[in-house]
Amino acid sequence: MRAVDGAPPATGATRAAGRAATSADRTRRVAANPPVLVVGGRFDPTTPPESARQAASSVPGARFTEFAGVGHAVFLSSECGRRTIAAFLDSPASPAAPCDPGAAPYPMVRPGDLVLTISAYRAMNSPALLAPLGVYGLVSAVQLIAGLWSLVRRRPGRANAVAGLAGLALLGLGALSVSGVPDPTELAIGVPHAVAWCGLLALVSTALSAVDAFRLRSRAVQIVPVLTGLALLAWLYGWFLA
Repeated sequence: MRAVDGAPPATGATRAAGRAATSADRTRRVAANPPVLVVGGRFDPTTPPESARQAASSVPGARFTEFAGVGHAVFLSSECGRRTIAAFLDSPASPAAPCDPGAAPYPMVRPGDLVLTISAYRAMNSPALLAPLGVYGLVSAVQLIAGLWSLVRRRPGRANAVAGLAGLALLGLGALSVSGVPDPTELAIGVPHAVAWCGLLALVSTALSAVDAFRLRSRAVQIVPVLTGLALLAWLYGWFLA
């Protein structure tokens, strides 16, 4: 084997030495600029994503991933964040993402989506606070049955029956709107606006009960739905939604 242009012939040992040198050079480059993953939450008030992105751009070999719908400590609040970190530790040089960081892990609550109040959270911890609602429901049920019974006997009772029906409708629609909240933790900060509008049914029910209570020859017990309705309105707008 002859040398060409003065170069010594390439032997197996020479090629192996060249590969070793190339590998060592690559190792030195990686050691000089090791892969770095910087993660940040879109709503992080402590380290805003703009600051995290700027920090990542100043570090050679670093890349930044922003996660939607979370704040500080991405690894605690985002399953996708934990998977991304684990995938990076398994293969630091691989840019493949195991999940979509742009998908929020929880339903987003925006300003105006809820009536802001912590009363629902307090009521979940102390169900006794819902006693006025339970008493109102019981009185409305009795009122509806009594009104229907009066109509069957061909006596005045239409207003009483409609008042009781409106009261039960309030409870049903209120429960339906609260149960429709996609994430129950939202109730820690507020309730749907439908709950506030349900109060109009209590107003209608109380007004009809008053008409029936103050007609001629009405019984004294018929004042109870009126007082119960007024108490519920005070509870609903004076405490629960306040």
